[in-house]
Amino acid sequence: MAPGAHHSDWYFGDTHSHSTYTSDFYFGDGIYTIPELKSAAKVAGLDWLVLIDHSYCLNTTEFNEQKSAVTSLSGSTFAFLFGEELSVAELVNGTKSSDTAHYNGVLNTSFVASQTDLFRKASSPGSQQGINYLKQSGGLAIINHPNWGTGLLEAWNFTINTYPYTHGETGIEILNGA
Repeated sequence: MAPGAHHSDWYFGDTHSHSTYTSDFYFGDGIYTIPELKSAAKVAGLDWLVLIDHSYCLNTTEFNEQKSAVTSLSGSTFAFLFGEELSVAELVNGTKSSDTAHYNGVLNTSFVASQTDLFRKASSPGSQQGINYLKQSGGLAIINHPNWGTGLLEAWNFTINTYPYTHGETGIEILNGA
């Protein structure tokens, strides 16, 4: 904490949570309903939470249902924010790489769809288009799980090869798993 700061000056939350709308059988996401997520967050001592289910598990109607549910559960003692985790095809110097990146779209007012294959690898939108679309719909564009190294799951992490070819993101996750 900053010198002179008090606990009451800080608000604790999580920028990356999934509800039962994310039926990701690869990783077992989405075990809590939206009201259960809020309850769990409050029990954990959080003041706010961002719900961002995977775009490949949603459509426009479901996105709007979530937005309505989350907004109705937000109040003066707990801020609940909506959005989506958008899958994008990583582009390196204008050329599609074999990687897929994920961006949190926080408070984007309209759903941004992605095209993915059976293994959830995105073919569109491209990495810069994803940032642009989220921001054009009033959202924040936050780069998710940027594990810069190599490994089995690297294909789903934003890579250092793509970073020089994107701009305008609002933020980047810095704590994201092991």
